[in-house]
Amino acid sequence: MKIQNKWMVVGAALLLGACATKSGTGALVGGGAGAGVGAGIGALAGGKKGAAIGAVVGGIAGTATGGAIGARMDRQQKALEENVKNAEIERQGNEIKVKFDSGILFSTGSASLKPAAQTTLEDFASILKEYNDTTVSIEGHTDSTGSKSTNIALSANRANSVKSYLSQKGVGPTRMTTVGYADDQPIATNDTAEGRAQNRRVEVKINPITAE
Repeated sequence: MKIQNKWMVVGAALLLGACATKSGTGALVGGGAGAGVGAGIGALAGGKKGAAIGAVVGGIAGTATGGAIGARMDRQQKALEENVKNAEIERQGNEIKVKFDSGILFSTGSASLKPAAQTTLEDFASILKEYNDTTVSIEGHTDSTGSKSTNIALSANRANSVKSYLSQKGVGPTRMTTVGYADDQPIATNDTAEGRAQNRRVEVKINPITAE
């Protein structure tokens, strides 16, 4: 190995080691990016020793990247919990799920946002704009009342209404996708009024944009 390359490898490894964190939710997300960095350094070093160095450095880079992502999602979750009213916030790994009862957002059978819902979504939009390195999947759900075709259209139209309003408030439309699931994904029984009310909802899933 040339002296110059050797010092470049050592310097890169030390830099990445200094950046590594221990975020419990994000440590695995950066693995792909870390592997790419490690492979590049391994190629620079050359040979079997280079491959071994690349693997170690890739692991450090992955931990550092994943830790930073996890910490940022932690901050976004806290901001949502503190500022977005009438919503239920859940966390699975680095995905944040924001659930809105459709009764908060819409009148029965309607896909037009209630005036009161706009305040809630405006607060939501401000946080999405601040944490703009994420994708936003908006999902509409109904109960089993009514025909399947009606529920498919209603759930999709409600998801699109939320997307349209968030876009008006400055959230990039290319970050957002919508889908209507009708009554295909219930979270409670449709045999009671309480269960049907829980099933009528809009869920927004927020995920970090990461390099593969």
